[in-house]
Amino acid sequence: MAECIADEDGSAVTIRPKRLPPPWVITFADLMTLLLCFFILLFSMSAVEEDTFKQAASSLRKALTGTKGENAADRPGDGLRAEDFRIEAHVEEELGRICRGVNTHLREKKMEEIVRANVDARGCVITLQSDLMFHSGQAEIAEAAQPMLESIGDLVIKFKYHIRIEGHADNVPIQTIQFPSNWELSSARAIRFAEELIRNGIDPKRLSVEGFGEYRPLVPNISVKNRTKNRRVEIIYKRQMMVAMFRKRLLNPDSGPALPDDSRSRK
Repeated sequence: MAECIADEDGSAVTIRPKRLPPPWVITFADLMTLLLCFFILLFSMSAVEEDTFKQAASSLRKALTGTKGENAADRPGDGLRAEDFRIEAHVEEELGRICRGVNTHLREKKMEEIVRANVDARGCVITLQSDLMFHSGQAEIAEAAQPMLESIGDLVIKFKYHIRIEGHADNVPIQTIQFPSNWELSSARAIRFAEELIRNGIDPKRLSVEGFGEYRPLVPNISVKNRTKNRRVEIIYKRQMMVAMFRKRLLNPDSGPALPDDSRSRK
């Protein structure tokens, strides 16, 4: 761009380029605008979430130290959230204690090669291969498996929590009058296993049973070895049920002992 400048008498016209701002000024102006928007957004978010952040910080402080955080008494929900932290921590500790006890028992009984226990998202899971207890296509427990089941019953009775018995099958089809599909077979095996635990002294109120057919495999059903792994019965100390039980005890102390004191050493 250019600008024209005429002499006073109009006899001559001088043309000279018009001065423009340096190119970086436009970029700098865009940057300043974006930064302004960014900080306005941050300010608006911090104003909205400030109370939530304070509540979370107070709950965490109480869970870790056992003392109330600043102004915690003014927020009734803080106590409940802090207790949730305690419940989760206690349940995690209990699940670990159960699995350690189970594995110790299995080693003492020389059963660690055929029965295993571990903690996963569901809880403490004790896994028994179905081939050790049932003949192919049947739900009656083999006579040779009775000593093992009695030992498992002695183990389960030590930990006074609700347990769920899950039956699982492989993907080999079955179609008999008694078992039209793997749903019926896996469910019948879980029920038969639960009945055996009851016979060995387990309170029936502590038990629930589910059958999953071939739809919860541990490994893909692509080989004989994998299908053997998938035919199993699982005894599960359910994480969710333990959380619910301890929460109920906190809300209603008459229903059972409350959580142990965190300051007390555990055996």
